[in-house]
Amino acid sequence: MNMMRRNRLRACGKAIHRVAALFITPFTKAHKVENKYIVIDGKEEEVVPISEFINTDSKISRWISESARRVAEVGPMNPPSNPAVFQKTPKHIGPLCKDYTIFQLFTKHRKVKDFRVTSGKVAIMTGGTSGIGYEVVKGLVKKDFVVFIGARNLVEGEETVKNIKKEYRDAKVSYLELQLDSLVSIRHFAEKFQSENSSLHLLINNAGAMFLPQNNTRDGFNEQLQVNYLGHFYLSYLLFDILQESSDEEYTRIVNVSSAVHYLGCPDVEVIFKKSDRVTRYSPHASYSNSKLAIVMSSFELDERLQRKEKRIVVNCLHPGIVRTQLYKHVHWSIKWFLDIIAYYTYMSPEEGSDTVLHVALSPDPCRERGGYYDNCQKKDPNPAALSETLRTDLWIRSCEELNIPPDWI
Repeated sequence: MNMMRRNRLRACGKAIHRVAALFITPFTKAHKVENKYIVIDGKEEEVVPISEFINTDSKISRWISESARRVAEVGPMNPPSNPAVFQKTPKHIGPLCKDYTIFQLFTKHRKVKDFRVTSGKVAIMTGGTSGIGYEVVKGLVKKDFVVFIGARNLVEGEETVKNIKKEYRDAKVSYLELQLDSLVSIRHFAEKFQSENSSLHLLINNAGAMFLPQNNTRDGFNEQLQVNYLGHFYLSYLLFDILQESSDEEYTRIVNVSSAVHYLGCPDVEVIFKKSDRVTRYSPHASYSNSKLAIVMSSFELDERLQRKEKRIVVNCLHPGIVRTQLYKHVHWSIKWFLDIIAYYTYMSPEEGSDTVLHVALSPDPCRERGGYYDNCQKKDPNPAALSETLRTDLWIRSCEELNIPPDWI
């Protein structure tokens, strides 16, 4: 009887998400890739654009593990001026929103273990006033962390601190203003934290924006890219010395919150940093996927550089799950009402979404679990592009150039 109910529920879920895909697809733009090839198992194969598989059946989990093992060096048939890696995408892969919601629905959620942590550690949490970030702050406070919240809205920051201290009387939590769409604000945030003369053992880059309409920041970057990726990259650079100074007794950590949609991102740096003034040529969905892929690639690259220099800083990235948060407020109105219904019954709660973040932040063996991509408190294979040293280096150099910082800062 239970099996029959499960099969009915699974069929219902698939039907719902197929209908949702019909609404989402008109607002999604596939990346246009011309004359780009990837070498898989020694053979050059042409890239399959997203448009060929957007509404087809999915076997995402198996493909991810297979691709991560098979991807080799990349080589275009006619080398362009800026060679890049493009993943081979089998045409049977469907929308990740459908995949992961159904997969999440029938997968046992792993809660974070009650790790023992040295008391008095200091953490910075961006985007800690609501959703997953708020729950992570509460989890850190329980472990006697001193937490600084990077808050975009000072009223929300004050309210968050008040609520947490009401629930945990001895909580050591405060907030500082942080606008990730402004490099000046990020510098001011770092300077204010440095003026506290505090150590820093944990930096969680969690804040983000999803499906923003086309807009460039005052610094000249795509807003979604700067808020999700470049702003946190710059913040990590500014706080690196403090993280290093605090790593004498124990390893310090950088935790970057990404998303499962990074599997759909395009790894070409020209596409990632592309600026468009024409709304008709801009896809908020593609932009979001690209920014999340950039997070994963840069996380792998930063950790690799830290290992080569034998630094006692560990970097990991993760997918927190598909969670009911305010992140979906920019979804087009024609589909948002429908997704809200689906979210109510199938998405994780923010508390559940915080588990993987806390697992990566608090796990007792950072050396063994470093340089990885995590999902549901387990290490998973990332987008194969994140395993390419060539592409990661291209992204690293371009990011440093755009931010006007030295590429050899680590």
